Amino acid sequence: MSAASQIPIRFDVDFGIEIEFKPNSPDPARVYRSMTNLIDACQLIDIKLAQSLNPELKPVLYLENIEVGSLTTFLRSVLESFDDDAIKNLEWKKLVGAYLVKAKRRMVDYLKDRETIQNSQEIYDLQRVISDAAREARTVELPKYRTLPAGEVAQSLLLLSEGTTPLGPDDHAKYLTPDGTVEINRSFRVTPERIEEVLTQQTVINPRDLILKIKKPDFLGDSMWEFRFDGRKLPAKVIDEKWLSEFHQGNVTLHPGDALDVAIEETIKYGYDKEVLATHYRVLQVRAVIPRGE
Repeated sequence: MSAASQIPIRFDVDFGIEIEFKPNSPDPARVYRSMTNLIDACQLIDIKLAQSLNPELKPVLYLENIEVGSLTTFLRSVLESFDDDAIKNLEWKKLVGAYLVKAKRRMVDYLKDRETIQNSQEIYDLQRVISDAAREARTVELPKYRTLPAGEVAQSLLLLSEGTTPLGPDDHAKYLTPDGTVEINRSFRVTPERIEEVLTQQTVINPRDLILKIKKPDFLGDSMWEFRFDGRKLPAKVIDEKWLSEFHQGNVTLHPGDALDVAIEETIKYGYDKEVLATHYRVLQVRAVIPRGE
């Protein structure tokens, strides 16, 4: 165990991330890339967990300290910008903070000895484990508590998996809490496609006629277009080959602010808990370009 691993976790610090690395090894930036990825993963997971307690909760990570030896970063979860009277007092803040640390540990524990997600039951088992952590922390008593959806549970595992991708074969990442240290399984890998595959119970396909404002076209022909619709981003694959051919040959001119009148196919995938897992769009036909202002 490294010197940094032996440093006790202070109880005024929520958690830490430690990366042990092989000295005199190439690509030293990999250690910092992985640390950055894991910090970002913890921030995003905290947001998912906190908003399952109350949509008004906004957890923010604060850097407390960095230890030398192995690269060890201590972080604190702070709750900001919420208005619900039920969670304004200091006791509830502490309970929510404890839940965020405990639930992430349960996720890391669950990765042990797993290489990927084999079936939906694994995710629903972890969902129950996270709910148990909420009961232990008493956060289920909050009036707006809801069970973390299975899709968000799986997305959290994806974030942890991606966090260790830059590390080399002799590197190790660990999650440190006042309850102890647990290694993050670097062999675990999962993709968004795999998550959809194992969790989808039902697929609903809706044909729609829409006017989509163009945000970012695909000039190369091998990626998604990015549109705006109803105030939100809408990525879509354009599969109207005839129109695409005209566009890529320069026979169709697009200007900033233009929109497309399209026939689109919306595919919605639902999990076994009836929550929406993913929504995908394909532009089947481009009927017209609508210039800005018309």
